[in-house]
Amino acid sequence: KKRHSLEFLRSIAHLRPRTNTIGAVARIRSTLAQATHSFFHDQGFKYVHSPIVTASDCEGAGEMFRVTSLSGDALIEATK
Repeated sequence: KKRHSLEFLRSIAHLRPRTNTIGAVARIRSTLAQATHSFFHDQGFKYVHSPIVTASDCEGAGEMFRVTSLSGDALIEATK
């Protein structure tokens, strides 16, 4: 069986998942992610898919809300 270099596989994306190296990395990553999720679940944490807040402002949607790290009195002072 002919072995392809990782450099070659970067240019041919459809072959990457079929290689032993990428398959092994994917299995390790999956196992680590599952162990992490299981650990936190066992500790009573909940897994929530939160929306990603970015600085991208598409069609004025960024004007709908403001994200701040201020809280309490600092937030009140900043909005005056």
